[in-house]
Amino acid sequence: MTQLSLRLDFPSGSWLGDVSRAHPDATLRATETVAAAEGSVTALGVAGTDRAATVETLREHGRVVEVDVV
Repeated sequence: MTQLSLRLDFPSGSWLGDVSRAHPDATLRATETVAAAEGSVTALGVAGTDRAATVETLREHGRVVEVDVV
């Protein structure tokens, strides 16, 4: 099986970039993004040392409307 790992730099203001920089020990894995009526919906896996703090930072970001933990 082939595996590909990418390291991406997201600009400031990007919710994914801002949250990953705020929590460098967390692993954020976007598994799917779909278009919605107003923006998009992203399924995001969070792993690492302090997942609760990472989720709270997501909730507080100005570009994130809603976070549901499943």
